[in-house]
Amino acid sequence: LGYQGGTVFYNAFLPEVAPVDRRGAVSGLGDGLGYVGALLAMGIVLPYLRGTQEGVVSQSMAPVFLFVAAFALLFSLPTFLLVRDRMPPASRGGVSITGALSRQWATLRHLRRYGNTFRFLLTYLLYTDAVTTMSLFVTIYARSRNVSMEEIVLIFLLSQITAAPGTLFMGRLADRIGAKPTIAILIGLWLVLLGYGIFAHTFTDFLIIGLMAGVGVGALTTVSRAMMTMVSPPAHQAEFFGFFAVAGRASAVLGPPLFGAISSLTGDARYALPALMALLVAALFLLRGVEVKRLHRRVPSAR
Repeated sequence: LGYQGGTVFYNAFLPEVAPVDRRGAVSGLGDGLGYVGALLAMGIVLPYLRGTQEGVVSQSMAPVFLFVAAFALLFSLPTFLLVRDRMPPASRGGVSITGALSRQWATLRHLRRYGNTFRFLLTYLLYTDAVTTMSLFVTIYARSRNVSMEEIVLIFLLSQITAAPGTLFMGRLADRIGAKPTIAILIGLWLVLLGYGIFAHTFTDFLIIGLMAGVGVGALTTVSRAMMTMVSPPAHQAEFFGFFAVAGRASAVLGPPLFGAISSLTGDARYALPALMALLVAALFLLRGVEVKRLHRRVPSAR
């Protein structure tokens, strides 16, 4: 609850800390540093876990959770201490939880007024559904192709390394050519990956997929966040980032059951990949109708 709730405000903070023409780069920098932090934390924890006796890993995990909590708090302090939140004029007199809930409900009831934003949220749900499903089932799929768990762990670690520069590059690309075309490129990348996955049989095949997926997963989050700031009404951005988070969580509703059902009926998980590709094609079709208004550059006031 704390983490998922926090991401809503984290995402909505982007317009406050980055001008319009650098939102992709700043969003990419945030995600890229996140991957670096994950690798750093993993590098600190792994030697400890390797030193534990086999069969007592569960008891040894308690200190790891404490370390991760302290690690997250430490690197959150600069934001809490140095970055000031710019309060809207209507909020200076105080904040009412009841009022916030009423406003959220009013926005939800009048969602049809924001058809363009809703269209992007639906687009986001579809392509995130495909990516989330593949991320959930890739280990099972790789094991069905006789890739060992040791090789899968290695692929996962290497994919984290490509994710950091990938998010930085794609974030900058979004600033240069636009968030919408960049999302289309990333959806195209995932279509290629899933198509390749149908014929993947070796460790090398899955290594290539993993390295490219490292770029694709983080970059989609990065560019989607920047895109959301451009298609949501400025006065309701925090609320719509709440819907954005809900769409991300709801993306696990369709894909995994579909993947599991097709795999069970056919006896081979590769036959489920075209279904995920269909979700991506549908997302690409919807994305074409999303309008992105050109915003004027504004130097952020949060420092």
